[in-house]
Amino acid sequence: MEATRPTALWAIIPALLLLGLSGCDSSGDGKGAGGGGFDTTDPKNRPEPVRFSRGTETLSPEARSLLEKTASLTSDARPAGSDGATGSDRWGKFFDGSGFQSNQTAPVVGAGSMGGGQKITDKQIEQTMLAQGVRPDIVQTVLQESRAQGADPMLVFAVIKKESSFNPRVTSPKGAKGLMQLMPGTGRQMGVNPKNLYDVQSNVKAGVKYLKYVWDSFSQVSMEGLSLVNPFSRSDVKAAIAAYNAGPGAVEKYEGVPPFRETQDYVEKVLNYYQEFRQGL
Repeated sequence: MEATRPTALWAIIPALLLLGLSGCDSSGDGKGAGGGGFDTTDPKNRPEPVRFSRGTETLSPEARSLLEKTASLTSDARPAGSDGATGSDRWGKFFDGSGFQSNQTAPVVGAGSMGGGQKITDKQIEQTMLAQGVRPDIVQTVLQESRAQGADPMLVFAVIKKESSFNPRVTSPKGAKGLMQLMPGTGRQMGVNPKNLYDVQSNVKAGVKYLKYVWDSFSQVSMEGLSLVNPFSRSDVKAAIAAYNAGPGAVEKYEGVPPFRETQDYVEKVLNYYQEFRQGL
């Protein structure tokens, strides 16, 4: 019996090595389109569907663990939060709707008012955005199109900040153009000649129209009423913003914010800019 032990041990070692390696995720490439470092086509790796009728996301323990593990693998790329959290802790709080233990957990100023009924005027919004260094013609165009299409101008400003940093001449590697980074096909669908997407008026008009389209498709809160709720705790609000980045099809497929690092970061940054601009009022 003693002579057979080495043989049995060598038979077991490969199995142990395989088990050990199966618990290591070395596939993360840090690219949003790559699924955030895990295979999104594998059913077991998909988050539990988010029901848009709920105010916050509800994830299974397995899905939450997977998302936190993925975030921790790329935590160096995630900025520290206002509560000092980084990586998986920061995104976990943001994604599950529990908020950041900071002023971001409080609803932003109500639409059309500041505290005790004081009205927010377009002039105040204009002054706030000019103080951010935004060109006057861009500010006026955003206000004009937002009012005409029933959009929240501060959210439009937040999207533009994330998309182009207010540069109307920027082009993405994929071919998206202008302030709101519209693909030529999207611009055409929104009624704008793709050749005019570098024009401030044309780009913002089409961009606001598309933003309203995805918003009305996924959010149960009207965009004009966004400032009456805490957007950080609303799965439907985050799904609508995600759709502008990843497309409605991706949001429908995952029934909420897709598990793409690029899109998750996009939603977080847009809402942070929105909060920053609102607080500037």
